[in-house]
Amino acid sequence: MKTLTIASTKGGMGKSTITWNIGAAIRESGASIAFIDIDVHSTLTHTNDARVASGLEPLTVLRPKTIQELVDFIQNTEVDYILIDVGGYDYDLGRVAIAIANQIIIPISEDPTEIFGFQTFAIFLAQIEEQSPLPPITFVINHAHYRASTFPKVREVAALRPTATIAETIIRRRAVYSASMGTGIGVAEQPARYATAADEITRLAREVMG
Repeated sequence: MKTLTIASTKGGMGKSTITWNIGAAIRESGASIAFIDIDVHSTLTHTNDARVASGLEPLTVLRPKTIQELVDFIQNTEVDYILIDVGGYDYDLGRVAIAIANQIIIPISEDPTEIFGFQTFAIFLAQIEEQSPLPPITFVINHAHYRASTFPKVREVAALRPTATIAETIIRRRAVYSASMGTGIGVAEQPARYATAADEITRLAREVMG
């Protein structure tokens, strides 16, 4: 089993959308998944409800309230991949989700507010690292303009973590991603309708699956 924690201390960076769509893409590959929703906004939980309303079977979304429940879910859930959606703020449950992950995924764009937000998150990560070694970190360039090809600000902040990597797959700004959260149907589950986006998120899923 591999645990992926999608995290940042800034809201609005697309953590929940990336989490849901990567998970759906991993599931489409034939692997089993479960989500852990520890965001105060319960975005994945609401998206799963929307999935049911769309006429599909719900996915597994767990909602631990305590650190012990979080640890128990991870230890006792028998799936290939667990994806944890961490809220955009500093709290103990989020810190533990980062510390016990096998990989941290950080969505980020060239937007100055996201760059500034990561500088705060870097301090947060350093504080966690004082207690235990951090798992590998992968930055995912998200909300990218369709013409953008270089991302100097992202590469600059990624360099603050010398062992971090930047995913090769770039997630472009597409309306279908936000729409998928309203229906609960992952982009990768609709390849005939959204071929370009489905290919994009599937490639990213393959990267994080290793």
